[in-house]
Amino acid sequence: MKKSMTFGLVSMLAIGSFSSALLNTAPIEVLAAEDNEDESEEITERVHVDSLTLEDAMMYGLNSDFSLMELEYTLESLRISEDAADESYDDVEDNLDALQDQYKDLEQQLEKEKATSGDSATIDNFDKKINSLVNLLRSLNIEEIDAIINDSENAGDPAATLETLLVNIEDFLSEYKVLEQSTAEKLAIVREQIYSLTQTLESLDAQLDQLDLNITTTFNSRIQMREGIKLSIASTFFGLLMSQEQLDLMKANLENQQAETNNAKIRYDLGLISEDEYEDATRDLTKIEEDIALAEKQLKNDKASFALTIGIAYNDDYQIVTPELGEVTLLQQEKPTEELIYNSYNMVNARTQLRIAEDNFDYVEDLDDPTDEQEDKAEIDIEVAKLNIESLEVELENAINAMFAQVESQYKAVKDAEKELTYAKEDIADTQLYYDLGLLSKKDYESSSLAVKQAELTYNSAKYQYYLLKQKVDSLGEGVILTN
Repeated sequence: MKKSMTFGLVSMLAIGSFSSALLNTAPIEVLAAEDNEDESEEITERVHVDSLTLEDAMMYGLNSDFSLMELEYTLESLRISEDAADESYDDVEDNLDALQDQYKDLEQQLEKEKATSGDSATIDNFDKKINSLVNLLRSLNIEEIDAIINDSENAGDPAATLETLLVNIEDFLSEYKVLEQSTAEKLAIVREQIYSLTQTLESLDAQLDQLDLNITTTFNSRIQMREGIKLSIASTFFGLLMSQEQLDLMKANLENQQAETNNAKIRYDLGLISEDEYEDATRDLTKIEEDIALAEKQLKNDKASFALTIGIAYNDDYQIVTPELGEVTLLQQEKPTEELIYNSYNMVNARTQLRIAEDNFDYVEDLDDPTDEQEDKAEIDIEVAKLNIESLEVELENAINAMFAQVESQYKAVKDAEKELTYAKEDIADTQLYYDLGLLSKKDYESSSLAVKQAELTYNSAKYQYYLLKQKVDSLGEGVILTN
């Protein structure tokens, strides 16, 4: 029996459209149509959610991705084909064993026939002597042979008796030659059948090798695709979360601007400011309102697109739940780069390709009369496979180095944003005191409050991007190296 995915980090999580090109949509649940005569029709039912966590988004997305489903079906089909080919291999191998046993039996039978009747040279010589005797009898004018043999009254005639003996010997020799020829022909036929089955086994062997390669690469591609989909879902999820937080900040700014516009109206009515100054305040208010309306529309479209991408029903406004990411710590590379590369699915695929090329080379070398083209191609395939491994090693090493360089850089960005948030909170504490003492205007106090919200937004954005990097690092432990 014989048996890179590319996903990039978003450069900045802010309001705007988020592409779902890397994800395909599919129904979460498919139910047969009820009370319908056409059983082939189906109803697609999507899950309705009022709120969406990151974990649920990944679960829905992984269960709904068409590309992932296609790989699952492809893998199952390949395994069925492998089982069928493996069963055929066993059957052919059993038949080949039986034919080889039959061939040995025929060889032994032929040897026994030769031992019993003498070798072919002696029999041929004996045959010639008998023919000479028959011709001699005829030259002595003995009665017609056929008449003598057929006439029972001449049974006592010595000549007739001798002739009968000679004819019987001739008949025996003829029958032996037929028997010997029949056994030799059977041997030739069995030899051809053995050769044919041997060729079939070699073909099935090559087919099983190719199926093994396809199963390995498909299985590995599925694992890599899952990790890439998870990263893409997380990236889009955090993008929506940042859009919502940005929108909340804009609305807080709108409240401040509304209050400032109201104050400007009072001052304008009292003649304390000019009409131009009042109009400037109203224009600023209108601009913020327009920006908010545009941002709300964009966020609604993005949430609808994301719902379609992960296979859930889009409610008018489902809530994006902020995840608990915990304390941010600096990620360290726990395993040597060489080990990460060697154990990666990328490299497993490349080594499998090399093994198949080497097996094919051995097959060509074992042929009775391989052509120069066959030998050259087999050698080239090995060199190409080795070159691919070398190239992949460089690519993966660069990807790992770049990944941990990004980790350090983003970790610093998180800590810097954390400091700025701390400073903003300290400032608002001082501002609150000055405002309570009447030493600071409400406008200045509210501006300080907005500064804290902006610092929180920047800090959250840095944390979310660091989480995406952490997800890529975690994938290393699963044997997946996302190269971008």
